Amino acid sequence: MGINPSFEPLDDEMSLGWEGCFSVPLALAEVPRHQTILATYTNLQGQPVTSILRGFAARVFQHEFDHLQGIENVQKMDAKIKNFTTQNELVEFITEVKRGDVVNYIKPEVRQGVY
Repeated sequence: MGINPSFEPLDDEMSLGWEGCFSVPLALAEVPRHQTILATYTNLQGQPVTSILRGFAARVFQHEFDHLQGIENVQKMDAKIKNFTTQNELVEFITEVKRGDVVNYIKPEVRQGVY
Protein backbone atom coordinates (compact mmCIF):
# COMPACT_ATOMS: atom_id res chain seq x y z
CA MET A 1 0.00 0.00 0.00
CA GLY A 2 1.20 3.50 -0.68
CA ILE A 3 0.12 7.05 0.03
CA ASN A 4 -3.59 7.96 0.02
CA PRO A 5 -4.87 4.50 -0.93
CA SER A 6 -8.40 3.87 -2.11
CA PHE A 7 -10.24 1.07 -3.83
CA GLU A 8 -13.44 0.25 -5.62
CA PRO A 9 -15.00 -3.17 -6.17
CA LEU A 10 -14.91 -4.34 -9.79
CA ASP A 11 -17.85 -6.69 -9.38
CA ASP A 12 -20.35 -7.87 -6.78
CA GLU A 13 -18.50 -11.09 -5.92
CA MET A 14 -17.67 -11.40 -2.23
CA SER A 15 -15.71 -14.10 -0.43
CA LEU A 16 -15.46 -15.15 3.20
CA GLY A 17 -12.03 -15.58 4.68
CA TRP A 18 -10.30 -15.83 8.05
CA GLU A 19 -8.07 -12.91 8.93
CA GLY A 20 -5.59 -12.56 11.71
CA CYS A 21 -4.24 -9.26 12.94
CA PHE A 22 -1.35 -8.25 15.17
CA SER A 23 -3.72 -5.70 16.74
CA VAL A 24 -5.89 -8.51 18.12
CA PRO A 25 -3.73 -11.39 19.39
CA LEU A 26 -5.23 -14.87 19.83
CA ALA A 27 -8.30 -14.06 17.72
CA LEU A 28 -9.31 -14.42 14.09
CA ALA A 29 -12.24 -12.93 12.27
CA GLU A 30 -14.01 -14.47 9.29
CA VAL A 31 -14.94 -11.44 7.21
CA PRO A 32 -16.59 -11.02 3.82
CA ARG A 33 -14.49 -8.99 1.38
CA HIS A 34 -14.78 -8.00 -2.26
CA GLN A 35 -13.09 -10.62 -4.44
CA THR A 36 -11.79 -8.18 -7.09
CA ILE A 37 -10.92 -4.54 -6.52
CA LEU A 38 -9.28 -1.66 -8.34
CA ALA A 39 -6.73 -0.25 -5.88
CA THR A 40 -5.16 3.16 -6.39
CA TYR A 41 -2.44 4.91 -4.44
CA THR A 42 0.61 7.12 -4.85
CA ASN A 43 4.00 5.44 -4.60
CA LEU A 44 6.96 6.90 -2.69
CA GLN A 45 8.20 8.58 -5.88
CA GLY A 46 4.94 10.53 -6.11
CA GLN A 47 3.61 8.53 -9.08
CA PRO A 48 0.00 7.30 -9.19
CA VAL A 49 -0.32 3.52 -9.23
CA THR A 50 -3.38 1.45 -10.11
CA SER A 51 -3.62 -2.27 -9.40
CA ILE A 52 -6.27 -4.87 -10.05
CA LEU A 53 -6.21 -7.11 -7.01
CA ARG A 54 -8.01 -10.43 -6.74
CA GLY A 55 -8.48 -13.02 -4.03
CA PHE A 56 -5.98 -12.93 -1.18
CA ALA A 57 -4.23 -9.74 -2.38
CA ALA A 58 -7.60 -7.93 -2.52
CA ARG A 59 -8.43 -9.18 0.99
CA VAL A 60 -5.13 -7.92 2.44
CA PHE A 61 -5.52 -4.50 0.80
CA GLN A 62 -9.05 -4.11 2.21
CA HIS A 63 -7.91 -5.28 5.66
CA GLU A 64 -5.11 -2.68 5.75
CA PHE A 65 -7.38 0.00 4.30
CA ASP A 66 -9.80 -0.66 7.19
CA HIS A 67 -6.96 0.06 9.63
CA LEU A 68 -6.47 3.46 8.03
CA GLN A 69 -10.17 4.08 8.70
CA GLY A 70 -9.73 3.05 12.36
CA ILE A 71 -11.48 -0.31 11.93
CA GLU A 72 -10.19 -3.70 13.10
CA ASN A 73 -11.55 -6.85 11.49
CA VAL A 74 -13.13 -8.03 14.76
CA GLN A 75 -15.16 -4.81 14.89
CA LYS A 76 -16.87 -5.39 11.56
CA MET A 77 -20.57 -6.03 12.01
CA ASP A 78 -20.60 -9.14 9.82
CA ALA A 79 -17.44 -10.69 11.30
CA LYS A 80 -17.49 -14.17 12.81
CA ILE A 81 -14.92 -14.18 15.61
CA LYS A 82 -12.89 -17.16 16.76
CA ASN A 83 -10.85 -16.82 19.94
CA PHE A 84 -7.99 -19.09 20.93
CA THR A 85 -6.63 -19.84 24.38
CA THR A 86 -3.07 -20.56 23.24
CA GLN A 87 -0.81 -19.49 20.42
CA ASN A 88 -0.40 -23.16 19.40
CA GLU A 89 -4.18 -23.44 18.88
CA LEU A 90 -4.12 -20.35 16.70
CA VAL A 91 -1.12 -21.59 14.69
CA GLU A 92 -2.75 -24.98 14.02
CA PHE A 93 -5.95 -23.33 12.79
CA ILE A 94 -4.24 -20.66 10.67
CA THR A 95 -1.89 -23.23 9.08
CA GLU A 96 -4.92 -24.89 7.50
CA VAL A 97 -6.31 -21.53 6.41
CA LYS A 98 -3.01 -20.58 4.76
CA ARG A 99 -3.01 -23.75 2.67
CA GLY A 100 -6.20 -22.53 0.99
CA ASP A 101 -4.85 -18.99 0.60
CA VAL A 102 -1.76 -20.23 -1.22
CA VAL A 103 -3.81 -22.32 -3.65
CA ASN A 104 -6.14 -19.40 -4.41
CA TYR A 105 -3.49 -16.66 -4.68
CA ILE A 106 -3.73 -14.56 -7.85
CA LYS A 107 -0.78 -12.31 -8.71
CA PRO A 108 -1.79 -8.61 -8.79
CA GLU A 109 -1.77 -6.65 -12.05
CA VAL A 110 0.17 -3.47 -11.26
CA ARG A 111 0.42 -0.52 -13.64
CA GLN A 112 1.89 2.93 -13.26
CA GLY A 113 -0.65 5.67 -13.77
CA VAL A 114 -4.41 5.40 -13.79
CA TYR A 115 -6.44 3.36 -16.28
